[in-house]
Amino acid sequence: MTPFRKILVAVDFSDCSRRALALAAELARAPETELFVLHVWKPPEFAGADLLVLAHASGVSIGQHGKQQAEVELSHFLERAGLEQAARDVKIGDPRQLIVELAESGGFDLVVLGTHGRAGRERLFAGSVAEAVVRRCSVPVLTVRTRE
Repeated sequence: MTPFRKILVAVDFSDCSRRALALAAELARAPETELFVLHVWKPPEFAGADLLVLAHASGVSIGQHGKQQAEVELSHFLERAGLEQAARDVKIGDPRQLIVELAESGGFDLVVLGTHGRAGRERLFAGSVAEAVVRRCSVPVLTVRTRE
């Protein structure tokens, strides 16, 4: 029997987050354990002309459009994993901050994240969401490593 009652798994639609989701789903099979899937869409630092035209033509902001597209992708991601009924949300902002905030305010017992296993210069430029969450989060974090 697992001591976890609420598990938060954050996904970015990569292969490593697919593996993290599979592990979190396995842990959540225990009786009375809830699984919650989160995707955080980070708006581009610089929105090019194509994005601006798209947002203007559709009548929605770039943030709203990005969130809508991420919600569709998350639905497909969960469908492919056989988790169509999983509780989920898409948020807009910095994943490092929002994952920690939700984990702590949502009463979660465990956070599960995929990590690419980057090192050196690649990690410096790409940053590591998993590393930032591990450092900041008061909730236990399980990372699932996948080398690219």
